[in-house]
Amino acid sequence: VIAIDPRSQGDSSKTDDGNTPAQRARDYEAIFASLKLNDIVLVGWSQGVQDVTSYVDQFGTKRLRGIVLVDAAVSRGAASVSVNPKFVQTLLGNIDLYAAHKREYLAGMMHAIFEQKMSDARFQELVTTGMKTPTNTGIAELNADMLGTDLTPVLAKFDKPTLLIASANSFELAQQKSEVSQLRHGTFVQINHAAHGVFVDRPQAFDRALDKFLKTISD
Repeated sequence: VIAIDPRSQGDSSKTDDGNTPAQRARDYEAIFASLKLNDIVLVGWSQGVQDVTSYVDQFGTKRLRGIVLVDAAVSRGAASVSVNPKFVQTLLGNIDLYAAHKREYLAGMMHAIFEQKMSDARFQELVTTGMKTPTNTGIAELNADMLGTDLTPVLAKFDKPTLLIASANSFELAQQKSEVSQLRHGTFVQINHAAHGVFVDRPQAFDRALDKFLKTISD
């Protein structure tokens, strides 16, 4: 397993430019090329779904054996303003709170993302990781990921087996289900009793779904 801290996040270098799904996708391709990786199962969670979709848009699926999108719909870009105004209102309304009270905002976000109770040390570790992204960069990322490019047409380019795993409580559940019908080789799994961090809240259910998918595409 190769886990990547995207640019400006975690322990990766912080940059003023390129904090978009398109540039992060190019970063991933540079990593894949450097490590000479092929037959990859590319997994993206949350905003990472936009990175994976942008990767397929720019580079196709020649390096990929499968794709996994976890608990996020592919961004409609600016069309979300009319399609899902409540979501956009919430997103934009939270920016000032994030800018003024970053640690408190991130703590609240973590409580919302993970339903399963975790140790205080682990919880604070997640918040501290979120703090590593510069505030203005975090705001730029949110806007670019959620309200930037309309990536929904890219689903037509998904020609490799694709698994969508969603929380039953996701506010984007209907859209995620509808995306499966747009995929040539799509599978949908819904996980109950989980928040956005489905792999933390229900790890066994998540692992079963992923393991079944991996066995299917390894035959």
